[in-house]
Amino acid sequence: MISEEEIYSFSRFFEEQFAFNDYTGQTGAQIPFDVKCGFVPVLLSAPHATKLFRNNRIKEQDDYTGTIGLLLQRYTNCHLIYTTRCTSEDPNFVIGGEYKEQIRKLAKLFDIRYVIDLHGASEEREFDVDLGTQHGLTINHNVVDQLTETFKKYNIMSVCENSAFPAKHPGTVTAYCYHDLGLQSLQMEINKKIRNPNENLELFISMVQALHEFILTIQEN
Repeated sequence: MISEEEIYSFSRFFEEQFAFNDYTGQTGAQIPFDVKCGFVPVLLSAPHATKLFRNNRIKEQDDYTGTIGLLLQRYTNCHLIYTTRCTSEDPNFVIGGEYKEQIRKLAKLFDIRYVIDLHGASEEREFDVDLGTQHGLTINHNVVDQLTETFKKYNIMSVCENSAFPAKHPGTVTAYCYHDLGLQSLQMEINKKIRNPNENLELFISMVQALHEFILTIQEN
C-alpha cells in the first residue's frame, strides 16, 4: 500500500510543472510531451495534462491527470506519456500526430499490452469514473469488470462504461491504440471531485491506490 502522505506530497510537487504559466506548461520546451519508461506492459497516457489548441481554440487542461500518471508510473513501473506544454496538436482529437507516433514506438519497443488514457470530467457529472471502450470493443470486458471491482474495493462506487465518453471519435488515443496498433485500450474519465486532492484528498488517495493495485494485477493477465 502506498502511504497517503507520499501520495499527497508528490501530487503537489508533480502538478507544479503542469500548472506553470497558467497550465500552458514549459512553453519553451522543444517537444510538447514527455515519456517515462518502465517494465510493466501497461502504458498510461495523459494528453490533456496542459492546455492545448483544438480547432483553433484553447482547450482547458484536465487538472491532475498528468500527476496521476506520474504517481502511478513511479509506484508501478509502468510506462507513461503526457503533455508538458500547450501545443496546436490535441493528441485525443487529431488523426495521427507526433504524440500517437510516439505511442506506436513505445508499443513496439516495450511490447505494450494495455493502454489507459487518462482524462478529467467535470464535477457536475454524476459518475466518479466513466470508462470509454467504444461500447465494449476496445478492451476485454473481464478487464473492465476487474477495474470496476477494484474501484469499489477502495470506495469509488459510481463507475460506469460509455456513459458520456465512449471514445468513438477516430482521433482519440483509445481508438488509435485499438484500431491501428491492436492494443487493449480504454479512455478513463475521472470526475474532478476525486481527481483533485484539494477537493477531496481521501477520494483522491483511494483512486490512486485503486489504480495502483489494478495496474499491478493486470500485468499478470
